[in-house]
Amino acid sequence: MRVACFARRLVATMAAMASPPSAVLDRSAITEAIPLIALRVPAKKCGKFLGDSKIKAGLLNMPRRRNIVPDDAQPGAGTKLVLLRPEVTDLELSSAPDALRACAREEGAEALAYTLRLEYADFTADQVLRRLLPAGVEVPTAFETIGHIIHVNLREEQLPHKALIAQVLLDKHGPRIRSVVNKLDSISNQFRVFPMELIAGDPDMRAEVRQNGCVFQLRYDAVYWNSRLEAEHARIVALLRPVDILVDMMAGIGPFAVPAAKRGVRVFANDLNPASFEWLEHNVRLNRVERLATSSCEDARVFLRRLCAPRTMDGGAAEGAGASELLVARRKAGDGRVHVAMNLPASALEFLDVFSGLFREGAWHGELPTVHCYCFSKAKDGAAIDDARARAAAVLGVSLDGRSEVHVVRDVAPSKLMLCVTFVVPDEVGWARGAARAGGRGDAGAAGVEAGAHGGEVDARRAEEGETVPKRARTAPELSAPGACTGR
Repeated sequence: MRVACFARRLVATMAAMASPPSAVLDRSAITEAIPLIALRVPAKKCGKFLGDSKIKAGLLNMPRRRNIVPDDAQPGAGTKLVLLRPEVTDLELSSAPDALRACAREEGAEALAYTLRLEYADFTADQVLRRLLPAGVEVPTAFETIGHIIHVNLREEQLPHKALIAQVLLDKHGPRIRSVVNKLDSISNQFRVFPMELIAGDPDMRAEVRQNGCVFQLRYDAVYWNSRLEAEHARIVALLRPVDILVDMMAGIGPFAVPAAKRGVRVFANDLNPASFEWLEHNVRLNRVERLATSSCEDARVFLRRLCAPRTMDGGAAEGAGASELLVARRKAGDGRVHVAMNLPASALEFLDVFSGLFREGAWHGELPTVHCYCFSKAKDGAAIDDARARAAAVLGVSLDGRSEVHVVRDVAPSKLMLCVTFVVPDEVGWARGAARAGGRGDAGAAGVEAGAHGGEVDARRAEEGETVPKRARTAPELSAPGACTGR
């Protein structure tokens, strides 16, 4: 997979060298003259053409253009011109709506030819690029906006024209948009950060976004963020009550955790990426939910096992010594439901093995947690839901038929869906062997999780790309603490 990705980038680079780049953007050359029919009307009577929807339907109604303009041919005459839609082509108004034709006759309007001159500012980015890009090069129309940054995924044939594309996007979406970046390759590292290049604008990658009543600040080139998941973040948060607990195993910068805490929910949030952890803590403080949200930076399995481990009186972990940290928090919150979010769709299913034998009598009581585990599926013919459920069940070692729900989150690609599998951890999986509610794979499964925990996230993500991954120790890159965000 990695070799294939490299080959694709090499082909793209060669194509860029072989194909001449688009010329420097000449904005003055982007013009168009559109012949119209206009009605010369006394200025005091123009309002009659705007008040009735049946009449207005025959007017120009063009974005960023007025339906009524000054009558430059008769300055001082007290008249204005009402511009009609291009489909009205004759002075007799035979192709105009009946209501418009009747109004023009009643008001004594004079029909005349008019030329509407459009300039660069009048065109959308799509319209400009359709004019400028060579035949056969598709106009990029789908992109993500992160604060002041536009993120595009340019195809190989678009790369020779990337500077032109980026400049048009800056022109048409500014001044709020100040930077355009292009994704160079798929996510292939343990921190869910994709390689990108700045193709136009401000190199500052610190951005600010607002989502679900919260403000998030981030450094886009150092953390994972996807604005298209806003509705899914809101869906999960809406399930939570103030008496519930949210455990976010792969929290990123907090799109589940921070809104949940703002809702009054006790939150434990974790991410392996040191940069994500720093921005997570920053966003917790920014949204003033420090009292309810606790952050950590460790392997997801280690994080969850620590929360569920029995504790001694002084708070240290010891086998069978007392209630777990998660159970204590649950009791304080009001004995609600515990929800576990696993938003790492490339490999989160593999982490479900952490629930095997995880809960012990005394360290836990009551119903086991509700899990929301995300995954991708390329199954065809509408089989993605069954595919996601079956793969989750295979890791757990039990059937989830009749005790799980699968929600389709979004289309990632024409043949690839993102889904969320939701279920309560089955008793026969979650309770450790020898506990009062024993069953499932028990301690042997838990021991296997512990043995493979450190570095498990790294290997799972890289294996998704087809790499052979050696064992490694996690190292934290040197990062500056999140500073003041300039992308407001």
